[in-house]
Amino acid sequence: MSIFSGKELAERTNGSWRPSAPVEITAVCHDSRSLVPGSLYVALHGARYDGHDFLAAAAANGAVAAMVEKKRGATSDNMSLLEVDQPLEALGCIASSYLAEVGADVIAITGSAGKTTVKEMLADMLASDMNVVRTRGNWNNNIGVPLSLLQMERSCEVAVMEIGMNHPGEISPLCGILKPKYGIVTNIAAVHTEHFESVEAIAREKGELVKSLPADGLAVLDVDSEFFTLLHSLAGCKVLTVSMTGEADYSCSGAGEDGGHMIVEKVTGETCSIHPSVPGKHNVLNALFGIAIARQLGVDWEQIRNALADYKPLPMRWERHTFNGAMIIDDSYNASPVSMHAALEAFEGQVVDGDKWLVLGDMRELGDREVEEHLLLGRSLAAGQWGGLVTVGELGGLIAEGAQQTNGKMKVVRCDSADDAAAALKKTAQPGDAILLKASRAMKFEEIVMLLQRQEAFEDD
Repeated sequence: MSIFSGKELAERTNGSWRPSAPVEITAVCHDSRSLVPGSLYVALHGARYDGHDFLAAAAANGAVAAMVEKKRGATSDNMSLLEVDQPLEALGCIASSYLAEVGADVIAITGSAGKTTVKEMLADMLASDMNVVRTRGNWNNNIGVPLSLLQMERSCEVAVMEIGMNHPGEISPLCGILKPKYGIVTNIAAVHTEHFESVEAIAREKGELVKSLPADGLAVLDVDSEFFTLLHSLAGCKVLTVSMTGEADYSCSGAGEDGGHMIVEKVTGETCSIHPSVPGKHNVLNALFGIAIARQLGVDWEQIRNALADYKPLPMRWERHTFNGAMIIDDSYNASPVSMHAALEAFEGQVVDGDKWLVLGDMRELGDREVEEHLLLGRSLAAGQWGGLVTVGELGGLIAEGAQQTNGKMKVVRCDSADDAAAALKKTAQPGDAILLKASRAMKFEEIVMLLQRQEAFEDD
């Protein structure tokens, strides 16, 4: 991030320094454990923590200043304090004003699934000849988006930002910070339904991104989506369409399930053969969203082809590991009915020497739909050619129940914890097998991978 002066930050936040403004700030951070020397520590208040309790730790870890809530009357012997009305709102103001100063074009991406993959693919396509900043990991909320923007160099040309939500009213404020020129809505599905009255309500919330785009902006939408007409009606700018099944500005044919080959067709008749590095039709669609924007910004086909061939997923997103000759595919960063079925379809298309094992767990935030969705998922597995199913958690047990109701011969192991699942896999997985891990983030399935790798290392010793 570029250097700010203390005076500059006070002006951006309408705040005041006590006792005096520092000469310069080299970074902005809200985690007292991750500070670098010269940082401004932002004391945020959450449901489980209060950042004002960590002012001493922030100073000890190199912060030269802290942004605090004025009414708290916070004190520090080792740092200057920037007092503001609301630190979270002030953080957004700092980021938004800095973005306006830099002048980078913003591409905002939202949707029920695929946001992070589209963001990473598109940023990779653009990075070959542009100065690009992207959202860190999945920092897609009102904390992560401003912090990602504050990592921009002043020479940045494009910001590729993922924006997420799990409650009504969260998309519009993020768009207010970003003021995007380009927008992508990946898909609309029954995700976070415990906080929304219907899937259409989710679509309308996601549509706030489309509504925010300027007249000279551009929206990219999936013409096959059930909510395409609704989203299109919200656009006051040009709309580009993508499709996996029919006519669109950018469509695809010849998509291999193993990710080996896809032919992108532009409505003008232009075609390009691409070999993406990740499997599944859902990732082909993810690539199409990115291609539509990249081509609009002048990226040539060769750069697009290379970016997709070299694309490396972020951790826990189709991340590959090995255990005693078996392949583990960790796709457990998060899970919803739509992303679960997409992952299963991609996994089913993988060519392996042995059996394919499923390790599935709870899909959270489904509200009244949670029992039905888990049972339906289990029933859908019954016809597949799986070596077996391992489930973890209470809702995961419903997946097992649904599978056994439909196919009593299916090999099913119910587990209460990651430790139990790792032990079950250790007993059953053989060299040449493949294992898919998929569940909501709260299930911490990465611990299964760690336990198996630890066991393998112990046996090697």
